[in-house]
Amino acid sequence: MVNDLISQNCPKTTHPKFIVEKPYTNENDIITWHFDHSKGRTVKGINILNAIYNVADVNSTKAFEIITKPIHYCDLETRQVKHCSEVTKNDGNEKC
Repeated sequence: MVNDLISQNCPKTTHPKFIVEKPYTNENDIITWHFDHSKGRTVKGINILNAIYNVADVNSTKAFEIITKPIHYCDLETRQVKHCSEVTKNDGNEKC
């Protein structure tokens, strides 16, 4: 839904991404490690993508999407289980 709004190329629509930190919660498909660009490191939490429409200094949320990482795989070099999203954040329809 958020990707549909972004693809319409509406100049007033922004899509900020933020992470709600949950450092003490067990990992699952929603609560997992994400890279937080504002902190420059990975944090454990919920990754949320928003589509916000701004008119006359009034913000209105048009859509939001919780990023999930349901694919689990083993990194052969570190031998750790990692999580991967079904779609990439840049393309929206690519497999990992």
